[in-house]
Amino acid sequence: SDLLSLLTEKELAGQAAFSDMKMVAEGFLKLADQQLAVAVQRAGAIASTSQPASINQPPSVNQPASMPASPPAPADPPRIYTIADQDVVPPVAIEQTMPPWTPPLSSIRYQEFSGLLEVIVDEAGAVTSVAMVQHVNVLYDQLLTSAAKRWRYRPAMRNGKPVMYRKQMNIVLRPVSPTSGD
Repeated sequence: SDLLSLLTEKELAGQAAFSDMKMVAEGFLKLADQQLAVAVQRAGAIASTSQPASINQPPSVNQPASMPASPPAPADPPRIYTIADQDVVPPVAIEQTMPPWTPPLSSIRYQEFSGLLEVIVDEAGAVTSVAMVQHVNVLYDQLLTSAAKRWRYRPAMRNGKPVMYRKQMNIVLRPVSPTSGD
């Protein structure tokens, strides 16, 4: 705001070189005010959710928001093991049905498609995340990811305890044999 006061003085206000600087300074001031307002709103929301309201007395609307104590440190997310972890036994498929591949066009019927699917299996053997690392085919990718969400495994084990595991699978769609009569 000191810069704006200086730029609005009579001697500088009429000079073109300073008008652009004034516009930039006004924009930064407006942006800073908006960010401050958002920060105050967040602090108020955190304060209102972190402090229980009194049963006998409703909270006052005009009451200033107190700054909350520093938030608790987030818990470390559980480690996700991979094939690179030699001390982990990978998950074993219980239900892993691949969707059938029926090429919609005869022009792609004789083509081979391949890709890479990644699933994360949790400690209970459920698939919690599915991603196509390398796409197979636009139509098949959707079928495959939908099916993979329902797959079940015996969970990966480390030192006799179930652990989360990132499993990658090569997917290959073989062409229809031209001699099959289709």
